Amino acid sequence: MSDSSINYRILELNDSLNAAPQNQDLLNKLGKLYFQYGLFDEAKKYFDKAFNLSPDNLNNLINVAKINFVLNNYKSAKLLFHKIEKIKPDLLEINLFLGHIYLTEGKFEVSEKYFLVLLNSDSTDYNALTGLGFIYQQIGVYDSAEKYWKKIVDHYPTDYQGYFNLGVFYSSIGNINDAVVSLNRAAELNPRNKQIFHNLGVIYLNNNLYREAENTFEKVLEIDKNSPDTYFAMVMLFLNSNKLEFAKEAANNLIKYDYDYPQVHLAASLIYFLDEQFDLAIKHAELEQELNPSSPETYVLLAGIYKVIGDELKSKEIVDQIKQKFDFTLDEISKYQSEILSNNFKIIY
Repeated sequence: MSDSSINYRILELNDSLNAAPQNQDLLNKLGKLYFQYGLFDEAKKYFDKAFNLSPDNLNNLINVAKINFVLNNYKSAKLLFHKIEKIKPDLLEINLFLGHIYLTEGKFEVSEKYFLVLLNSDSTDYNALTGLGFIYQQIGVYDSAEKYWKKIVDHYPTDYQGYFNLGVFYSSIGNINDAVVSLNRAAELNPRNKQIFHNLGVIYLNNNLYREAENTFEKVLEIDKNSPDTYFAMVMLFLNSNKLEFAKEAANNLIKYDYDYPQVHLAASLIYFLDEQFDLAIKHAELEQELNPSSPETYVLLAGIYKVIGDELKSKEIVDQIKQKFDFTLDEISKYQSEILSNNFKIIY
């Protein structure tokens, strides 16, 4: 439908509503038109009007439940879908919505029940297979998770998302070879998806395959130059491969682009520490403390920096803060500090 046709249809429905403002069919038609074109807040206004006129009408209930779901108003959506479930328990699509809602709440057993209803109706149902794969992955039943993720790529071999999910699953359980194979297959199907290449790059980075990681992250930046996650990954890449000047440049560029990016000042502090620019190392560690006061790594790094430059009093003061704030033992703190002093301190990424 062209823009002019949409406008004409909106005007037509509004004219009809002016003549019959309580016509629920017209209200729902206008709501569905706005819904169709992604104007969800506007759609909700008209669905709500119809619902308020007749709150027990099944069609009104379904429309309001769906729009609340789309707008992430899951609490309201759940109540409405359960009401629909009582009125029409054989309505299959409510299982999809309730399965997803309970999944987001972490109520995996309840979510599983709804997705299994969908799967019993259609053994190839994409949403059911995805939901079950995610549930079993989250609860650590990896054989079942793999079974459902693989069913998706078997049933939908041209769907990149299925291979992406399978690759992420394999990566999460340390099956690097199958993760790389699956993610590369996803990239073949969708070569402009930056998230696929980012995840591949992270796998290479975490396994010290720095050249492959750098080449893969560069592909991300070819797709989207404004990708802070990838810029941070490049910082970690250069830091871990001891290319401090490149790491410094990458960190400073990311700070200019996104000053508050999580852990970027921690990374910058570590870079300057390794480069023996201790004033800048302290400056960035303190900035990270301000931005992310719940990060124990920052305190440990700062204590280590002060220890190296000979300020034992300041180092001890921070160590006392660590013990009090994070309930660390002296042995744990000493282990961290040993890693820092031997240049083996790694930021968790």
